[in-house]
Amino acid sequence: MKNKSLANQNFIRYNNQLKVLDIMKLGSHSCTDIAKKAGLSNTAAENIVDELIGMNILVQSHRTETGRPGRRPIKYHLNGELGVVASVDLTDRDLLVCISNMNRQILFRDTVKNVIIITESVFREIFAVIRKGLATPTVGRKKLLAVCVASPGIISPETGRYILAPRIENYEKVNLSELFAKEFDCDVIVKKDIAAGLVGEMQFGALSDLRPKNAVFVHFDVNIGLAFLLEGKIHEGDHGFAGELGFYAPDVNAPMRGAGEYFSITAMYIDIIERLKKEGADHPLVGKAVLDFDEVKLLFLSGDELVSSVVKKNAENLAVQLLNIAYLLDVENVVIDGRIVELGDKFLEYVDSYISRYRRTKTRINVQYTTLMNRAITLGCISSAVDAEYDKLLRARQE
Repeated sequence: MKNKSLANQNFIRYNNQLKVLDIMKLGSHSCTDIAKKAGLSNTAAENIVDELIGMNILVQSHRTETGRPGRRPIKYHLNGELGVVASVDLTDRDLLVCISNMNRQILFRDTVKNVIIITESVFREIFAVIRKGLATPTVGRKKLLAVCVASPGIISPETGRYILAPRIENYEKVNLSELFAKEFDCDVIVKKDIAAGLVGEMQFGALSDLRPKNAVFVHFDVNIGLAFLLEGKIHEGDHGFAGELGFYAPDVNAPMRGAGEYFSITAMYIDIIERLKKEGADHPLVGKAVLDFDEVKLLFLSGDELVSSVVKKNAENLAVQLLNIAYLLDVENVVIDGRIVELGDKFLEYVDSYISRYRRTKTRINVQYTTLMNRAITLGCISSAVDAEYDKLLRARQE
C-alpha cells in the first residue's frame, strides 16, 4: 500500500511540475503567479519551484527597479544555460537548421539551400551546419542535448526506417534516429514535419490564442500536407505520420497521382508551364524550364492574368478538399502555412469564396494564415525537443 501511495504522490508531483514548466514557457513568474495559474496552493508552488531549482531547470530572475515602494516579488525563469537543442526541417527545398537554448530562444539559424533530393552528402552538409552553429559565440559550445528532425514521408515505428519518402535517396535504408545519434551522441526525436508545425502553431501562433479542441494545419508549399488536432490532441495515426495529403489520390482515374500534383506550389508551376505552351507567347515566363516562386508571386500580385487563373484554380482545389475534411472530421478551424502565405490575402479570399460556393451546410470553416511566417515547423521542433529533455529530467528524478 505504501508503494502505491508513493507512486500516486510521485505522479501528482510530476504532473504539477509539468504544469509549472508549461507556465514558465511564457517568461518569468513569481511563486504567487505560478500558484494562481496552476491552481496550486502557494506552499505547493514554492515546493515545486524549489524542486525545479534543485534540478537546475529554473533559476532566479535578476531583480529590476520598478519605481514602486515595498518588497518586489522574487521571480523565476527557465534556465536557458542548461544546454541547447537543434532542429532540422527537411520539408522544403531550403533545409532549415536552428539551434535553440532551453528557453526556446533561437541562437543560430542557417540553411542547406536548393535541395531537391536529400542524399547522403546532404546529410553531411546538415551535420556540418549543426557543428558550425555549436561553435558560434552565441551558442557558446553549450552541450547539445537533443536534435529534433521534422521529416516528410512515412516512417515505420518498429524499425525507424522510411516506408515511403520520395525526396530521400535510398529511403528504405535511412534511419534518421540512428543517423543523427551516431553523429552527435545525443537524444534524437523524429517528427512528421506537419505535426511539428501544428505544435508550433498551438504554442506560438494563431491557435495559441484560439485554443480550439479541433483544428487542421495545412502546409502548402512544394507539396501539401496536413496535421490534425482532434479533441485537444494531435492525431498521429498508426505510424505517427497521419495527414500525408500529398499521397492522397483525388482522381480514381489516376490513382498514382497524389494531391500534390493537383494543388501545391509544384502543381502551380506545372499548370503555368502547360498554359504557357498553349497561350503564353509573349509572357515573361516563356522558355523557362524551372520556375522561381518569387517571380510567380510578383506576377500574381501584379495581376498577371495567366498566373492569377492558375493560382485561383489551386485555391478552388484546396477549398474542395478542406470541405471534404470538414465534413469527415467536423473541424471548423484551419491554419495555412508554407510559402503560399506570401501570395497574401487574395489567395485566402479565393479559398473562402469557393468554400462558401460549394459548402452544403451552414457550418462555418475559419481559414486563416499562420502568424508565424514559415517558422511553425521549426518552433514546433524546438518545443518538442525542449519538452522531451525537461520530461527526461523530471522522470529521472521520480525513479
